[in-house]
Amino acid sequence: MEESIPINSAQKKLIIIETKKKEIFRGLYIFFLVSSVFLFLRIILRLFGANPQSIFAGLVYGISTLFLIPFYNIIPQFQDMPIEGQGMFDASALLAIFCYGIIVLLAIGVIHIGSKILKTEKQVDEIVKTDQPMDIKIVNDAVK
Repeated sequence: MEESIPINSAQKKLIIIETKKKEIFRGLYIFFLVSSVFLFLRIILRLFGANPQSIFAGLVYGISTLFLIPFYNIIPQFQDMPIEGQGMFDASALLAIFCYGIIVLLAIGVIHIGSKILKTEKQVDEIVKTDQPMDIKIVNDAVK
């Protein structure tokens, strides 16, 4: 039987901070993965001139359009709607993948720095209250 280790209130707060941080990271990764997949499929389909009336191409164009809304008319193109049999490179989709990647990386960095600041404050509060340093290994083991 595994022996339970007593966790004080500051360590509980650190565990909550770490679990919320991981949840936010997962959400950001899922957003980036989904947007990148649909935008990459859009690039490939437009490059080969896929028929926008087909079910799969229409679905990919429809979903990827949601991710492209902030990037319309940044890079001028000949036409916004794909035409069957006429291939063209979708530079807006490539720009969107790049920008979403940068935004996700910046968000992860800001969240990571913010959680470090919060964790440091909680550790200082605990040291001041109990006059003993907190064992951060307990928090890291609980979050894994």
